[in-house]
Amino acid sequence: MRHLLVAKKIIERNAQKKNVIGLDIGSKYGYLRKILKDYGINAKRLDVVNRNDDDGLIIGNGKSLPFEDKSLDFIVVSHVLAHIDNLPPFMKEIRRTLKVGGDLIILQNNRYGWWKYWGYYIRGNDRALHYRTFSLWDIKELLRENNMKIKEMKSPYYFYLHSKFSDICFKFDRNYGHMIPNWLATQWLMVATKPEKLL
Repeated sequence: MRHLLVAKKIIERNAQKKNVIGLDIGSKYGYLRKILKDYGINAKRLDVVNRNDDDGLIIGNGKSLPFEDKSLDFIVVSHVLAHIDNLPPFMKEIRRTLKVGGDLIILQNNRYGWWKYWGYYIRGNDRALHYRTFSLWDIKELLRENNMKIKEMKSPYYFYLHSKFSDICFKFDRNYGHMIPNWLATQWLMVATKPEKLL
């Protein structure tokens, strides 16, 4: 479901452009690339390991991207930021390679959303795979520090894992998930742009 949400946002924001090229960091199995290819959008993939599908795949950790300055129309980081051990060089590369007006599209769990709070703070089983968590203030501050302007931020769905197994949760998410306040969201779908001048 998250790939469709991100793809919809990319298609909406690039519908009038030609030769659109972007990068999906932490792409795993390349689902986003496959969806966007049908719309004539070229989404390269970056991941730390080969996932048995090397279509458009670049192996790397995001701290040195093999793209020219201001060459990408969009960059996607879907549940990736918590896995990065050192964020400054990672964010620097995003800023370097994004075009002016280009989009950074983020899906990120909220530290105070029920799912992350339960896994990270109560059970503790989430800590083994994540270096950090983000509050609403944290994610906004990360973008401000890297001179990215937030254009859109919302809760795309609230029961995002449970909705796979429950019709009630799925219907709630489809009809009301976007109405959840950002501070309470389970996760955020964000679009931030690279402005012409420093903010």
